[in-house]
Amino acid sequence: EQPDTPNDFSCQTQDIRTITCTWSQGGNTYLYGRHSPKYTLFEEISQKPIPCTVRCSKQCSCSWDGDKQRVWNITLTVENPLGKKTAIDTFHVTHRGRIFSFLFFHNISDTHHQYHRITLSGLQPHTEYTARARCGAAKHFWRWSEWSKAQTIRTKEAPPSGKLDIWREITPVPGGRNVTLYWKQASGFRANGRSISYEVTWKKEDDDDKAESITFPSVYNSTRISIDNHSYTISIKAKNDVNYSLPSVLIIPKATGNSRNIFTELSGSELKEERVNGTDDGIFISWERSDQYDSYIIDWCNLPMLQPCDLQWKRFGANTSSALISSGAFVPGVRYNFHIYGLAANRTSLLEKKTGYFRELPPLLDPIVEKIELTFNAVTLSWDSYLTNESWTGFVRGYRVYVSPIEQNCSLEGSYKHVLS
Repeated sequence: EQPDTPNDFSCQTQDIRTITCTWSQGGNTYLYGRHSPKYTLFEEISQKPIPCTVRCSKQCSCSWDGDKQRVWNITLTVENPLGKKTAIDTFHVTHRGRIFSFLFFHNISDTHHQYHRITLSGLQPHTEYTARARCGAAKHFWRWSEWSKAQTIRTKEAPPSGKLDIWREITPVPGGRNVTLYWKQASGFRANGRSISYEVTWKKEDDDDKAESITFPSVYNSTRISIDNHSYTISIKAKNDVNYSLPSVLIIPKATGNSRNIFTELSGSELKEERVNGTDDGIFISWERSDQYDSYIIDWCNLPMLQPCDLQWKRFGANTSSALISSGAFVPGVRYNFHIYGLAANRTSLLEKKTGYFRELPPLLDPIVEKIELTFNAVTLSWDSYLTNESWTGFVRGYRVYVSPIEQNCSLEGSYKHVLS
């Protein structure tokens, strides 16, 4: 076959003197030996052949000393006994320089180093980046240079960005309350430093007393403080070697009345507890939203039968009125209690209570009949009712009594069923 026209034919120089031309080999001509394709380069301006040796592997190349000539018009010819094809490249050597470093050469006695500075904005603090550069001519652009050697840099530290997500658990005690405080790094939080610690501060509202504070290392995410029955402002901040993050604030309202009333206020026992249903993906919770709240929090215990119960919480925006609560700790047959709070100006209000199962299981025990009363046409059965506490594996919705003649088996099939709720 005839040879293909050379593809990607171009010439370049690294030092303005030595010129190298490259091109892609064509397809197989199925001619070998002295009949295989031959390549020649010819300079049209000087009308002279190019004195170079062509080497081909995946790509063909040819290099020679260009001396002082600056403008070149080179014709590449490939031919075999069946035909020939040509490709042309015309260029000025100063437009085809392949610069391999940030060193600019000038025609003077000393080499002149010209340095350039560029500012990259939008980088994250205390983050490692790898940078490299390449250049190309602003005028008569031909192609980019090779990439420079990569440089690894780390930006400086900055104060932590974002706020911590904080929550609390209040337990009444004689003369006051124990408040367990929890914190975690929210999705938009960044430490921006090598090390981080947490500072917890609490101060009685409308009081000039000095605030109390304590600092915890990064491995801590909770603490317990004791306060009296006054209202308190609690603030938690993250700190690195540069400065503090913005504070996250909660206000603990004052307690009123005796300890029994305090407990009622904290637990919301006057609220009706509604049942919720589990799905394969979690437990679905909905609530009635109100414009007076700027956000909502749902809290629950991952391990409700233990102490500590592994308290969890999730925060939702003002326009949200439902959520699917999922947790790897949810297991069938365990009742989970959910509290829904509204937040406004850092103050919380318990709005609703929900209770439900990830998946209900059958009762563990059958009722034990304690008393049987017979008449000529009736029988009265008595048994202790199931306690509706949280230890049962599902909600007890009623009882079923199965009746069959004495000569038959009292099984689920073939018996009369009486449903009692």
